[in-house]
Amino acid sequence: MGTAAQFGATYTDPTNPDNDRGYCDQDRTHIANATLGIETPQFANAILRTIASNWGVSAIVSARSGARLSVITGVDTAFSGISNQRGNQVSDSIYGNTQEDAQGRLANYLNRDAFAVPAPGTVGTSVRNGIVGPSYWNGISVALRRLISLTGTQNIELRIEAFNLLNSFSWGTPAAGSSTVNLASGQFGRITTQQGDPRIMQFGIKYNF
Repeated sequence: MGTAAQFGATYTDPTNPDNDRGYCDQDRTHIANATLGIETPQFANAILRTIASNWGVSAIVSARSGARLSVITGVDTAFSGISNQRGNQVSDSIYGNTQEDAQGRLANYLNRDAFAVPAPGTVGTSVRNGIVGPSYWNGISVALRRLISLTGTQNIELRIEAFNLLNSFSWGTPAAGSSTVNLASGQFGRITTQQGDPRIMQFGIKYNF
């Protein structure tokens, strides 16, 4: 008799679904967004109207807590054929040294000694998504524009934009884009990437008619 194909993920321990209780993949403890928009009025005075009218400034600031991560063994310790089996957490000191090394990396964001491979035939006890990666903020993005009226409905818009104006740096995750950290990897707990982009500036001219 044939077997039905299985699609998607299954429980790490099918006999104990509670073993996979944990945090949602999209969980963020804190998320903050702030926006600002200012536009100068149309002044009656001819000089002021020429110099100060039709200027606009907008800004966005975003910040959020780190992404949720799980520590996996990288091997099938339960002999079940199920992937992403988690390791055991053997210490509450799960985070390591958050200072950069000589190469500008976070070599030990996670404490390797706080985790262990489960005994053969067993599943891990660490909480699903129980680790929080580094937080992020976008360093303020700003746009400055000036609208210059021509004739009728025609005008020219001059615009300058700066993304991450302060060139702020936010570390990536030790999972390098994944939601799992492999206990068997020689790069365990090391962060060599960043979140977001460095400062980017762009200029634009738009003719409206």
